[in-house]
Amino acid sequence: MARRWLRVREILDAQFLGIVAVLVIVTAAGGWLTYQGHVNLGTTTEQEIVSVWETNGTFTHAAAVSNENPVYDVGTTLRAQPLYLDSITPILNGSFVFQYTASESGALDLRVSQQFRKRKVVERDAGTAEIWQTTTGFGNRTAEDVEPGSTVQIPYAVNVTQARNESQQIDDRLDNPPGELQMSVFTTVTITGTVNGQEISQTREYTMPITLESGGYSVNATGATNQEETTRPVEVPQEPGTLQSVMGPLLFGIGFVGLVGLFAARARNALSLTDAERERLAFEDDRDTYDEWINRIELPGETADLPRAEADSLGDLVDFAIDTNNSVIENPDDGVFFVLHDGYRYAYEPPALDEPEGDQTDRSEPDGADANRGMFTPNELTDGEPDANAPGETSPDDADHSGE
Repeated sequence: MARRWLRVREILDAQFLGIVAVLVIVTAAGGWLTYQGHVNLGTTTEQEIVSVWETNGTFTHAAAVSNENPVYDVGTTLRAQPLYLDSITPILNGSFVFQYTASESGALDLRVSQQFRKRKVVERDAGTAEIWQTTTGFGNRTAEDVEPGSTVQIPYAVNVTQARNESQQIDDRLDNPPGELQMSVFTTVTITGTVNGQEISQTREYTMPITLESGGYSVNATGATNQEETTRPVEVPQEPGTLQSVMGPLLFGIGFVGLVGLFAARARNALSLTDAERERLAFEDDRDTYDEWINRIELPGETADLPRAEADSLGDLVDFAIDTNNSVIENPDDGVFFVLHDGYRYAYEPPALDEPEGDQTDRSEPDGADANRGMFTPNELTDGEPDANAPGETSPDDADHSGE
């Protein structure tokens, strides 16, 4: 941890101006995004609804029982039936119902035109082809100054059984062309007047299909609704996006805090490394680089009596070990590195740093390290040459002096 912090301080000190420039850019970018997202959002144009009005047209339908039968009395009116029988209810009647609503006010004049249409059509690849068509008008009705919420009803009546027979006669005269027979009540509503203070002149069309089935007919009286809105453009503030509302303040905070912390550390001289710290970093680098040349061995006490020579760095000590074909020994007790050669202890003592207890890196021994650990005599730790000062051995010079 201490080594990592030293490395961080070294980088911060060496690249101080570059890091400051990066933090300034980050702070400026964050400030610009924050400003754009909270102060200078700008506006956007939206359409505001000023007034609304809505028209609705639908059909009611019923049929009176006109023939004797075991189920219904003659004269009974059957309303909104899913199926009407030709034999007892040949005539379909009802009303077209029109009304409108407005958010403010209105006064409309209505002209309603209704027709009964029957036609023969055939489906082609290009669409529906019409073989023949006939139209019977129900006349026109008008209503004036119709207010919002008021209902206008226009009645209609269709003898469906008779219309079916007439259609068959037309087919017979046309040699029975292929296709489908369709019937419908078609209504056109012309609208003029004023709604919500605006002049209105429009036309609406509504259709009620009559589907012919074997022995009867059914009606689809689904209504149709049309809504119209009057809008005006308004300027509204834009909402900030995620980049502006989140990333802007985050970048500004990171950049600003980083600048304050960096200049505060520089002012307290907390970034510059001392000579001891630089030496310690150099040692840590050398320790990693030359790890394969270093063995952790507990030295015997006798080695303390050997003359000691100090190396300037661990790298110098390793170079010496390589040149003399020796290994570098790291004493596990005090962490001092030695090379034993020719009766000398060549040593390098790593620079010490004030670190919290337990912060020192514990270098684990490689497999087989126990084979290199033990108590050795000085002769066994050198390159094999006899030690002139070893007990029990006499050098040639000593022999000469003893003979004198």
